[in-house]
Amino acid sequence: MIVMINGAFGSGKTSAAKMLQPLINNSMIYDPEEIGYMIRKLIPEECREENERTDDFQDIELWRVLTVKTAVEVRRKYNKHLIVPMTIYKEENFNHIYNGQGKIYSIDDDVADYLDDVDTVVVGNTTIRHLLTHTHGLGDLHHRLFLPGTDWKYNNVGVNLLIKIIRKLYQMPLSQLLEERVFTPMGFSHTGWRKEPNEKLVWLNEQYNDNQGNEANLFVSTKELAYWGYLHLKRGAMHGQQILPREVFEQATTIISPPDLEHQLPRNGFFWFVQDEPRASTELGDELPSGSFQTLGITGCACLVIPKYRTVAVRMYNQTGSNPAGYDYLEDIKTFGNLVNKYAQDL
Repeated sequence: MIVMINGAFGSGKTSAAKMLQPLINNSMIYDPEEIGYMIRKLIPEECREENERTDDFQDIELWRVLTVKTAVEVRRKYNKHLIVPMTIYKEENFNHIYNGQGKIYSIDDDVADYLDDVDTVVVGNTTIRHLLTHTHGLGDLHHRLFLPGTDWKYNNVGVNLLIKIIRKLYQMPLSQLLEERVFTPMGFSHTGWRKEPNEKLVWLNEQYNDNQGNEANLFVSTKELAYWGYLHLKRGAMHGQQILPREVFEQATTIISPPDLEHQLPRNGFFWFVQDEPRASTELGDELPSGSFQTLGITGCACLVIPKYRTVAVRMYNQTGSNPAGYDYLEDIKTFGNLVNKYAQDL
């Protein structure tokens, strides 16, 4: 949790912070002014941009950047709630610091730290890590199926909570964020949320309310789904540029599941199923090498990445109904992975 106390100079912000600090367990006062003093002393005026050559350290862009980065590292290292007394009078600085540049500080932060409208009795102690790995245990927002981190079950509750967090932090819909940060830089033209049919879509009498990223109406071509896998294989480096930080992709495709799950349960990165060893309930083929990862779509499509063989394989379905009688889904999707692995070895 981060508590920001903003107000005019001399209004008692620091005094209020000192009174508040004993009332919040495991908290500390974090004063961005100290970073400002350091920056002002550290960076000579001749090195600053013209608009930064003032007596106010808040005019130096590096101040707001380091204020956020330092807060992230303090929380990561010392696991403290931060109380931040500071007069921030420029809207761009306030938004940057308040939103943390849209960053989640740690995947072990509680969901309730980011969303004010959740029932903390039900959602309490549920972290971002639990949402990403389907170990949150929520049946819906009003009751849970199991304690967080103790079991695995896929449903959309965790996905939808993450979508809400993204919208709040970035102040834009998920669809817009991905369009700006990923789809456009990647040159994607056949990927996006759609609520109405057109001649280029396989439309199966579907009905959607919006195209903002809130529903399961993300359409993608086979080629661009493969490129999505390739983007992760290349750790975010495409077309001679780093689309997103390499560290994001390394963490997204590394197992982050709680360590004490039963052996047969899947292990996940950021939603990706990640292979470490064969597991009975995972959707990854038993023969896939360690480090392989796979994601699946609601209509049965799959994107499998095998870094060992530098291979990306895609399977496209357009299923909307239930599986036919006698169909073993896990056996089918595992067979897909094993076949890809077999032929990738021969390339």
